[in-house]
Formats: sequence, C-alpha cells, structure tokens
Amino acid sequence: MQAVLCALNAKYVHTNPAVRYIKAYADKHAEGVSCHIVEETIHTAADVVIERIYAYHPQVVAFSCYIWNIEQVLLVAERIRLEKPEITIVLGGPEVSYNPERYLARNDVDYVQRGEGEKPMTALFSALAKHAAIPQGFGICYRENGENVIDAIYTEPDLNSLESPYTEEYCKAVSGRLAYFEASRGCPFSCAFCLSGGCRGVRYFDMEYVKCNLLLLWNSGVRTVKFVDRTFNADRKRTDEIISFVLEQAPHMPKVCFHFEVAADILADSTLELLSKAPEGLFQIEAGIQSFNETTLATVTRKNSLDKVCRNVKKVLEFQNIHTHIDLIAGLPYEGLESFRESFNRAFAIGAHMLQLGFLKLLYGSRLRDEMEEHGFICAPTAPYTVKSTKWLTEQEMERIHDAEDANEKIYNSHRFESSLAYVLEVSGMAPFDLFEGFGMQASMPLDAYTNKVFDYFSSLPGVDQMVLRDKMCKDRMKTNNSGKLPDSLKVKDERLGDIAHFLDKSRPKGVKRAVCILYSENQVAYADYIKGENLPYDIQYLNLERTLKQAEADKRGI
Repeated sequence: MQAVLCALNAKYVHTNPAVRYIKAYADKHAEGVSCHIVEETIHTAADVVIERIYAYHPQVVAFSCYIWNIEQVLLVAERIRLEKPEITIVLGGPEVSYNPERYLARNDVDYVQRGEGEKPMTALFSALAKHAAIPQGFGICYRENGENVIDAIYTEPDLNSLESPYTEEYCKAVSGRLAYFEASRGCPFSCAFCLSGGCRGVRYFDMEYVKCNLLLLWNSGVRTVKFVDRTFNADRKRTDEIISFVLEQAPHMPKVCFHFEVAADILADSTLELLSKAPEGLFQIEAGIQSFNETTLATVTRKNSLDKVCRNVKKVLEFQNIHTHIDLIAGLPYEGLESFRESFNRAFAIGAHMLQLGFLKLLYGSRLRDEMEEHGFICAPTAPYTVKSTKWLTEQEMERIHDAEDANEKIYNSHRFESSLAYVLEVSGMAPFDLFEGFGMQASMPLDAYTNKVFDYFSSLPGVDQMVLRDKMCKDRMKTNNSGKLPDSLKVKDERLGDIAHFLDKSRPKGVKRAVCILYSENQVAYADYIKGENLPYDIQYLNLERTLKQAEADKRGI
C-alpha cells in the first residue's frame, strides 16, 4: 500500500518534523506499506499539492493539521475526495485532536488520529493494508454505522522507543532552512491558553539521542535549529548539559543558530553563566511573559515571578551575544486596554531585541476554550480562532491593539528605526504603546514610502526637532539598508554633498559602494561602505563637516 504524509508549512523555510517521525517509524514497523512525504506551503496552489500527491498513486493520504494550515488542508482533501473517492483520507495533529467530531462530520475525512502519531499511524496504515480491524487505544476516530467512534488522545510514554526522524533525507531537506528539534515532550506548567496545559509532566529523549541528532542537523547545512520543547529549561541539569555540549562543539562546526523557549523566572545561575560564554549568534532565546497583570496570570495559571523574569531577561541582554525575544498576549481574562497598555510598556522597557505581541487564540483543547462564556470571549469561527473581544476588551479596543502591534512590528522589531525611535520616545515623553497606536496599522508599501510616513508622524510629535530627527533617521537608514539612497523625506538639496561625495569616492575600496550624507544637526558627514551581497555596511564613519568641505574644495582645485 502506498501512503502519503502531507505537510503544508507556513513558509518555505520551515520543515515539518511530525510527518518525518511517522515515516521513520512506519518504514521500520508498518507491514506492506510504503510511506512518502509531500511537503509544500500554505501558499502553494492546491493543484500543485494534489499533483505531487497523485504522483505516488496513494491509497491513503494523511495530513498534518495545525490552526495555520487547516483551511488549506481541507481544500486539498475536498478536491481529492471529488476526484479520487477511493483514496482514504486521514487527519492528524493538534488542530484535529481535540475536536474530531467536527472533522468526521465531513464526507472527505475517513479517520482522525488524536495525539502523538508515530505508533498510531503505523498501526492504522498496517490495518488498512491488510484490510484488518481498526486498532484501538491509539486515538484513531472514525464513523461506523452512522455513529462516531471516538478514541482517547494517544500519548507515547516511552519516547526512546520511537525511530529517529533525522535521516539522510531529512538532513538534505533542511539544508539552508529551519529545522525543528525535540529534546522533550510535554510541559511542567498548565497555562489555560495552551494545548500543553493539559499535559502531565515532561517526557525526555535520551541525552545521547539528543546529542547525536543535534550533530546530524548541525552538519546538514541548516541555518537555524529550533527546539520545540515547550519549556527548554524545565530541567536545569539537562538544560546545562545541552548548552555545554553545543558550546563545546561550536568551534569545530558550521555556523548555526540554536533557538529555544525558556521560562525566564527559573533560568538558573549556572545556565546564565553558560549563556554568557556563548559566541555571538549561537543562541537565540524566547521568553513568554504574556502579561504583567497578576490577576490575569493567576487566572490562566501562568505562575511566574515577574521580577525574576525581568531581571533574568535583562541579564541575558547584558551579555550582548544572544538575540532575545519576549512575548505578550492580548485578550487574556481580566486584561482591559489600560492594563494591556501597562503590560506592553513594562515589557518594552526591558529592551529585548523583539517584543512579539500576539493575540489570544481559543484553541480546541485549551481550558480557555471551555471558559468562553465565563470570560465573554468572542472569537473567529474558523482557525486560528483569534479572539475579537472579551468582557474586558471591546472589539474597537482590540482593533487599537492591532494597530499598535503592526507599528511595533514594523518600527521596533524591524530595527530599521532604532536611534530615531529612541530619540522620539525621549523628547516627546510618550509611552511606547501610545506612540505605536498613534501611528497605527499601515497597508503594505515599499520601505521608502513607509519611511516617509514614519518621518511625517515622528515630526508631528511634541518636542521633536525635525532636523535632529532627519539626521537620526539617516543614520538608521545607513545601518539597515544597502541601497545607498535616501527616501524623499530625508533628502536635503545641498550642492556641497556632491563635492564631498566626489572627494570621499577617491578613497573608496574597489568593489565597494559608498553612501554619503550630511548630518546637519551634528555638523558631521557620515558615510558607510557596502559590499555586494551583504545586507549591512561596515561601521558608519563620521567626519567633521567644515574640515571635510575644506578638504573637498582643496581636492577640487588640485591643491
């Protein structure tokens, strides 16, 4: 029997480990079954996905389902059922595990597999190949005589009985991309907004398995290895052992970034000490704060010490070697607009490299989904089930947070306006949330047009000197853009610039593009060199304006 495991990823750079776990196990243990992987993105045309599936002449097609791909998965499944009704269609993954009845009601879904899928899918494939009875106890759900047969969610107790998905094929597939890696499953916490909140404890892969497969991925040409462990530092001893191993191997290995999510309040001193020794760019961490409202955190069972969170994240930032993200969630219980504004401003003050502002999604299987009425949640009826309003946030207030999120993402998280944003916040006295909300959500546009809008907005704020702002935005532009050109809002007509640029061009190294501008408020000339193919310039160089003008004039006269 031919079986296709289909994964539709959010982006091309992503890869799906779930289908490879299943294939690895099925290849060893499924009788009379050949498994194939079809991996595309949610942006791939359905015709292309279907054509790739049909190329294997499958009897079974199984889809890996998440909130961000389920609509496209259902579109493909519907087409397959219309065109080739003889193909058995199976859905698995977190999106379908907690509401199987919803999907079994469709006429294009034959089975829903709930929970971890390596052994269950292998058992199902083997049964289908033999025309045998559907195995029980594996979370496999189906309809029989017009009634739903619903099995409990399957959790594999012994992770070390699974087969490694990090095969030669997988290593080839992730070259130049992002690879996901599991050192554990489960979570020690019980957050009400998360599917892992219902997990009982954490299960770990053997440490030798972890080290061996990390090395395989490291040598594959992958750009980033992202640990999908819900709380990477749940076990301090294991955390320190993995970080120590990576630090020991790094001098002899290709350049790769290892990304993991931590509970910042339980970051041990020993872990912080190890992180402080890391080469720049080796590690990237993400710390979920979610809110600074104590009542909110208690309601969603997000137990942590906010003081320790802030202190430990700031310690990591002081190392200046680790890219650090922090997260907030809008729409949680007991958090109104003013409370969220305060949470955002306190999070912003930490100074992380990225402040990711997400919106509560009422996932099937999460406790908050069951408490919708209690909290007055109104959410989208289709995935990803984003909350539109709550008892504490009107729909209009939520839209204001969306406005602030868009500006925060494009202005702060993009790092394109670092010095100008810092200047404007200082002289205007505005709170970060208010500044971003005031700018609002902007439609997609070229960077130059967006920069012009930012300049106009920043210029209108109290206390802002337009020329000082212009000069700071020029420096930001030179640090983050290699075009060598300024957008219209930053251009100043000045004949002296041509003489200075001509003079400085004589010292420009071969093969280098040089950008030059005059900083009027600082009485300086700034220039930066760019190498083709590199995004960022060398350090910006600053020269005294009068002195440089005299040198340019002397050069022009041949003196």
